[in-house]
Amino acid sequence: GDKVDLRRQVENLHSAADTGFAVTRRDPDRKPGTGNQVDVAQRLHQALNRTGIQHNVPAHGAVLLGDAALLEAMVDHLVRVASALAAATGEPSHFDLVEDPTGQNWHIWFSVAGTALPQWHVREAFAPYYVTRILRGSPHGLSLVLVDAVARGHGGRGLSDRETIEGEDRILIGAALPRSA
Repeated sequence: GDKVDLRRQVENLHSAADTGFAVTRRDPDRKPGTGNQVDVAQRLHQALNRTGIQHNVPAHGAVLLGDAALLEAMVDHLVRVASALAAATGEPSHFDLVEDPTGQNWHIWFSVAGTALPQWHVREAFAPYYVTRILRGSPHGLSLVLVDAVARGHGGRGLSDRETIEGEDRILIGAALPRSA
């Protein structure tokens, strides 16, 4: 029961901390937009198919230059937070991967019903332990910090917004990542 849950929380925290440390220590001289070609659509599509989360993510095609291991960790943490929010609210999450209007960035984001989380503040979404404060006992306190750090390390940024989609209040969380040329 509680002992297993606490152990899982500690393991997840250590995983997030290790990955966050890797973000700050791995090749600090590397410039955003360099590295290996990584198809984030493929990685996200595979992760989502394992969870059953609804999505409009193509199986391939969102290629960018970067660190494959860090981008995979970022995708995994986004999927974990989406799953946790869906479980806590009883509302399904939904993922999308789209080009921004300029065609220069990929936007990876998920949405969840905002009415289930009236206390969610979009400006605080990437603050350490924000998810844990909103979802009491959630092991994902550093997940969105990691998402933002990996996105910034690749020349992008974390995304958090609240808007009305098809008449419903939705919370949007994700990352903007520069496309490869």
